[in-house]
Amino acid sequence: MAGALFLLALGGYLCWTFLDSADHFEISPYNGWFMLTTPAAMLLTGIAAAAWAKWVRKSPYFDTGRTAERGPLPEPVHDTA
Repeated sequence: MAGALFLLALGGYLCWTFLDSADHFEISPYNGWFMLTTPAAMLLTGIAAAAWAKWVRKSPYFDTGRTAERGPLPEPVHDTA
């Protein structure tokens, strides 16, 4: 628990220093706003894709009430001709 809180505090500190390091947004690897916006955009698009899969496509991955069928595996078919 302490490790998780430490990493959360470290992430907050890094976000603050990135935002504080530049006064405007610029597409540059040395600009703090850009360094904070890029991973945030990746995270938000991942959350949007997961929400789409859950509520629009209704993917069975998110359905916790359904389990996989248990039974024997089908035998592979070999063509002997």
